[in-house]
Amino acid sequence: MYKIFAFYNPKGGVSKTTTTFNTGAFLSSNKNKKVLLVDLDPQSNLTELFFSSLSDEQTLPGTSIQDAMNPMFEGRASRIDATKIELAQHIYYSNMSLLRGDFSLIKAETYFGNAIIQAITDNFREKNIYLSLFRLLSDLIKIHSFDHVLLDLRPSTGAIARMSLLCCDAFIVPITLDRFCNQVVELLNVTITGWIEKHEQTMKTFEPYGLECFMGKPTFLGAVSQNFITYADKKQRHYEIWEKNIENSIIESIIENPQIPKDDRIYSDGVYISTIKDFGPLGSVSQITGKAIFDLNRDDTTLISATGNLWSGAALASWKEQVGSYKAEIEKIAAVVL
Repeated sequence: MYKIFAFYNPKGGVSKTTTTFNTGAFLSSNKNKKVLLVDLDPQSNLTELFFSSLSDEQTLPGTSIQDAMNPMFEGRASRIDATKIELAQHIYYSNMSLLRGDFSLIKAETYFGNAIIQAITDNFREKNIYLSLFRLLSDLIKIHSFDHVLLDLRPSTGAIARMSLLCCDAFIVPITLDRFCNQVVELLNVTITGWIEKHEQTMKTFEPYGLECFMGKPTFLGAVSQNFITYADKKQRHYEIWEKNIENSIIESIIENPQIPKDDRIYSDGVYISTIKDFGPLGSVSQITGKAIFDLNRDDTTLISATGNLWSGAALASWKEQVGSYKAEIEKIAAVVL
């Protein structure tokens, strides 16, 4: 079982946040796992989705990630006191909590960036900052007995994304079936390998100071293709072409890379552990209700009905088919994590 994991792709628009939220909700409600979501993207879209059922006037509950990190960044502490962090609980999913995002987390790019450069030296403060996120996540797991921690990362190769991914036990690559995503996947080889190598060098300097080390070598679990359109329940030809091209890129850049650990049991039948077709208005309705896409029901059809009435007949049947299809694909992701 993988405890800390993320959906990571430096490219934007690949449904990282939506998939993170729905996977967390599924593990929480369908697998009875205690789940923590951590919003590490300064845009804070996961936080917006988590609290989407609240009115705009309501103050968001819980500690923000920036508030949690500030004592470290400002030199007021050598370690974050996780017992003082208040986590928000989801209104529908009682087993799912959130360490919410914060627009000012963008400042962490500088702090983490400096730590990545200087932690390999004898600068004790920068070593502690380098360890701060891993320590925080580990302490929250111990205090609250979380089964899984899902990190929502910004579409970036910056310092925040770097430190976040190194804290993970595993990662999944969400992709869209196009040329631009293929280009990014090809770069993951150099990016992640470089991060792992520098981390290993840095960790060697920690032992003389009595500081704990962490693996910093997340396991690749596979890819999730998303947002493609089907005709007669079959992918359109251009999607199939890019699906195969990206699979080849993943094999060359990740699977054949000895520096990146793989769980070979998982993708023995191919690199795609789940394929989520375009779910149309379901995402927007989920953002209104605050529910996971797989929990949307007939009552929610009033939110997209032209007349405001409940859907019925063929329209309702199509709605239920889409919801059921989405749930089946999220269940595949959960099975891989478990």
